[in-house]
Amino acid sequence: MHISALIFDMDGLMFDTERIAQNAWRRAASDLGYDFSDDVFFGVIGRNLLDVELITRQVFGVDFPFQEAYRRKQAYVRTIIDRDGIPLKPGLLELLAWIDGGADSPTRLRTVVASSSTQEIIRRNLKLAGLEAERFDALVGGDEVQHGKPNPDIFLLASQRLDVGAENCLVLEDSNAGIRAAHAAGMAAVMIPDIIPPDEKSKALAYRILSSLHAVKELIRS
Repeated sequence: MHISALIFDMDGLMFDTERIAQNAWRRAASDLGYDFSDDVFFGVIGRNLLDVELITRQVFGVDFPFQEAYRRKQAYVRTIIDRDGIPLKPGLLELLAWIDGGADSPTRLRTVVASSSTQEIIRRNLKLAGLEAERFDALVGGDEVQHGKPNPDIFLLASQRLDVGAENCLVLEDSNAGIRAAHAAGMAAVMIPDIIPPDEKSKALAYRILSSLHAVKELIRS
């Protein structure tokens, strides 16, 4: 496999933000009289906003006040990250530094963040983490595609923006939905599990399952 581009998911892969979101959703839903259980949260990991709305209304009913719950959830998230900062996943900065010119780094390896979060949130989180959006060759948000993960749209758009064929893209993901999306896009995908472990389908579809971003460098070098 010749890798020309590395596609990063964001939440749970670059940043340890899934647990923040989980707690924020629980608090926001509780404010409105709903129980946002772990099972509900696990069902929305990796999904874009439209899909999260659809899934939560399937669980709680069509009268679930999604927009208000989402507004409260975002406010809780922002309060936490404004206070504590964006927690980085182990190995992220080292991997990015190596790609940018470390010893034995690959030449012309392009990078893109392709997240189910919106463009606005991607840029905000990168800034809060001290990462310039411009250090990536492209950013793709879940609000830019009609169908979110596990559909391949977001990764196909990422490869189009880089002008790199799907067969030359390596996707880094933490979610089962992301692994399915990458496979459907015709891309090799590495899963670095976060809150939930890989299911049997992800185990079959993933190119590799690694314990952290620290191992990605060695995988690319090999």
